[in-house]
Amino acid sequence: MSGTPDLLVGGLSRAVLVGTGRYTYLPDLPAVANNLWGLNSLVTGTAHLGLPAENATVILDPQTPSEVLKPLRQAAAEATDTLIVYYAGHGLQDEDDLDLHLGLVHSHVDSPEDSLAYSAVRKAVLRTRARRRIVILDSCFSGLAMGAMSDPAQTLAGQAAIEGVYLMCSAAPTAAALAQPGEPYTAFTEQLIAVLSTGIEDGPEFVTLDGAFSDVRGRLAARKRPVPRRQVRESIGSLVLVRNVRHVPPSPYTGHVPGAGTDRGPGPGTAGRQSRDGSLVLASRYRVGALLERGGMAEVREAHDDRLDRAVAVKLLRQDLARDAGFQARFRREARSTASLNHPSIVAIHDTGEEDIDGVLVPYIVMEKVNGKTLRHWLDAGVRFPHRDVLLAGVSLLRALDYSHACGIVHRDVKPANIMVTLTGQIKVMDFGIAQMLADTQQQTGGVTATVIGTAQYLAPEAMSGDPVDGRADLYSTGCVLYEMLAGRPPFIGDSPIRVAEAHRREQPEPPSAHAPGIPAELDALLLRALNKSPDDRFSSGEEMAEALNEVVARRDQRTAWPDRTTEPPQSLC
Repeated sequence: MSGTPDLLVGGLSRAVLVGTGRYTYLPDLPAVANNLWGLNSLVTGTAHLGLPAENATVILDPQTPSEVLKPLRQAAAEATDTLIVYYAGHGLQDEDDLDLHLGLVHSHVDSPEDSLAYSAVRKAVLRTRARRRIVILDSCFSGLAMGAMSDPAQTLAGQAAIEGVYLMCSAAPTAAALAQPGEPYTAFTEQLIAVLSTGIEDGPEFVTLDGAFSDVRGRLAARKRPVPRRQVRESIGSLVLVRNVRHVPPSPYTGHVPGAGTDRGPGPGTAGRQSRDGSLVLASRYRVGALLERGGMAEVREAHDDRLDRAVAVKLLRQDLARDAGFQARFRREARSTASLNHPSIVAIHDTGEEDIDGVLVPYIVMEKVNGKTLRHWLDAGVRFPHRDVLLAGVSLLRALDYSHACGIVHRDVKPANIMVTLTGQIKVMDFGIAQMLADTQQQTGGVTATVIGTAQYLAPEAMSGDPVDGRADLYSTGCVLYEMLAGRPPFIGDSPIRVAEAHRREQPEPPSAHAPGIPAELDALLLRALNKSPDDRFSSGEEMAEALNEVVARRDQRTAWPDRTTEPPQSLC
């Protein structure tokens, strides 16, 4: 995005989120409650729209129009920056005037007068002092509202030509919105929540109203769901909703570096120098080379330590994030926590430092360079690992984690992308970027929840709830990794991270043998124990789980009964 972002001022804005999921005469819509609370957490989240909690009103299962109109009129009177109005539930069409009515608990399809007339909502929106109005309707026939907004004879349309109005509808005037039975969210709102919480792949730095709508529309069209409609007045579509967490800016570590051509090393107020071939040199010794991996927070590049004449890897915090004290603190925490670990199955840290690059002090970590590929690479290539090798890989992984736990460090992001498989088949755990000291997590109480970070397919239920975690969360993630190595897929899959997260919290996994026949029953039982929802029902430590894996190996070695021994991966794991 070029220019100054158009930001929402949370303290001067109001949101009214309305939904009817329980009905007397119409089918219930259980997903509506999840819609409301999911959106409320995004509207009031400091990382998203940032409204104070008291500025957002949630109205679930209203029975009379006044239960909606009274708080809506109050919010409209108080808002001076932005007013957000959302409704989810049954939409009803008045056959006489073709107006849209929003379902209430006692609404009936043959008597829309018992519902909330959209015209009353429209009138409240018209009267707000807010300079921007966002109306989001997730209901059948919600497209009927488009005519009311565009008809020149309507008062609101005339006002909309002057003041910013953004209307987003989940269905056409004559169509039903889609809410599949048993799904945690309605189709439209699920994708809206997903784009706000997980960002847009390869998208711009900020997610705007227009960007969110376009991405939601594309997601729904790809799934052959009803596609939403919109109507926009003025330039309100450029309003920023969230920072795009999946935005990857161009690498700042190539090209011209101020101070190039000098022989002096970096110091206060100076920039990292270049070598004769134009590559960046850190601390006058680490010559930075080709990109190895890029993540949301940092990038890893191959490098050469000129002083010790050895290959290393350098992890650099993204330059745009290096200006943020919070990201710098998190990066330094990773350096401190990982540097304190000395284990053969954990990628070693050689050095840390900071370098002035284009006037920005960028922290970096110099690491052992591992010759091999990530476990994610082999899984994506479709490799099916022999059962015995999976167990032995699990033993190595668990003993590395048990060691870090003994040092008071929880990894919190154990996943295939953070597990290296060397050319000789060794396991190496890396990326303690969101690791947290056990003392920090134990200080949190029920009134203070930890930040939910990690990868949905491998994250323990308690971590997704924002509860304090300990080493048993890493054991759950390890269970997910081993499950995928055996079954060829994670325990839970879905078409959005939100759905996967809900499955981890609420659903029981199938045994891995349900997806890959031939897995021994004792191995099914072991992994299902690791995947218990309650940490108290899992293994108590990494060593206990490692010993359980070893016992399965020993018993089956005695029987020489490994049904998949003829299948070999590219490199044997140990």
